[in-house]
Amino acid sequence: MALSMRRVSRSLPTLLFRAISNSTQHSGLPRASSSSQCMKILNTPNQCSWCLNSPQCTKWKGLPAARAMSSASTTTSDNSLLKVQQPTETLNQVSHEIAASSSRMFAVIYVQGHQYKVTTNDLIQIAHHIPVDVGERIRLEKVLLVGGDNFTLLGRPLLGLDQVRVEATVIEKTISQKHIKYLWVKRSGFKKYKEFITKYTVLRINSIEVSPKLK
Repeated sequence: MALSMRRVSRSLPTLLFRAISNSTQHSGLPRASSSSQCMKILNTPNQCSWCLNSPQCTKWKGLPAARAMSSASTTTSDNSLLKVQQPTETLNQVSHEIAASSSRMFAVIYVQGHQYKVTTNDLIQIAHHIPVDVGERIRLEKVLLVGGDNFTLLGRPLLGLDQVRVEATVIEKTISQKHIKYLWVKRSGFKKYKEFITKYTVLRINSIEVSPKLK
């Protein structure tokens, strides 16, 4: 297999050169017999056109000219970037709604791989042990979205810590009942028995605050 690959790789330059020489013959140019003659025909003293890497070969009707045009278009597009205008009217309306606090806020928080939609004075049970004592107040920092009656703020994927604040109090720490996992494979004598419990933490949502100054 290695010998065949070497033979193919050695024959590739000759095949490429034949294709280029044939195309020059069909386009009206004199046929070249070597790479140096090809460079003389195309007026490219730095690099031959069959390498397809030099943007200077603009006289060749192949890939280099297209690449030169594409590079020029990208430079012009980079220089003519339009500034995205923020919807100031919508931001002002949402800021006024938050400052008035006329509606009840809700939020979607992310805790240990699960999402919970909560509002003020809600009780949620999390299947995870939080290393704080009962009665302490904590802040839930991973907030996916927050909203009211007339607006919703979405995070990408999370909202900033200076934009929203969700606080909760640890109400109870408990454990689940005993769960049993039993696996048995017949005619093999394989048995597996496992008992486990899950630790739960109960939280009460105290407040959901949103900064009225939106960016």
